[in-house]
Amino acid sequence: MQGRELGCKTLGCATAILIVLLCFYGMMTTTEKIARVAKAKQATKSKQTARQSLQAIAISVASYEADAGHLPPTTSPDDFKNALSPRFLSDTSVLFESGSDKPFLPNPAVSEKKRSAFKEPGNVPLLTTAPNATGLRTVLLLSGEVRELDSDAYDSLIAPKKPRPAPAGTSVPGASPAPAPR
Repeated sequence: MQGRELGCKTLGCATAILIVLLCFYGMMTTTEKIARVAKAKQATKSKQTARQSLQAIAISVASYEADAGHLPPTTSPDDFKNALSPRFLSDTSVLFESGSDKPFLPNPAVSEKKRSAFKEPGNVPLLTTAPNATGLRTVLLLSGEVRELDSDAYDSLIAPKKPRPAPAGTSVPGASPAPAPR
């Protein structure tokens, strides 16, 4: 190899370094894509599991209500669990969000009330998950339906309903409270 220096001053070393950097960049982007796909699969699995768990709980709540004549206590996750287990719900693991020790959050406003006391049971949450990474919650409604709700839809669901003002009636002129002039 006369006339050519060996080492990093040659064109071959620069090319090799460029190839190594391109391979490293390719591996990084591939790893990021794999991580995103895995995270999306986990979120889908978690949603499906939450939905399945809440549907199983809905059946247990209906059995409890048929027996007791009212909904179970929902003042705390423990009160809810103790009311349903073991008679109406043998597997209490369904009361927890998948892969965590976080219980589904009960709605204390429905505790021990009759379902018929609610005008729109399809708009009253019984249990809900905490918001996931995308802000969605899985909600079990009193109707037994399970829905995925974003934060705006959930907030409008739980917002107190304001009574509508009575329509203004026709007014009849009345006597003035001021004394008549003399």
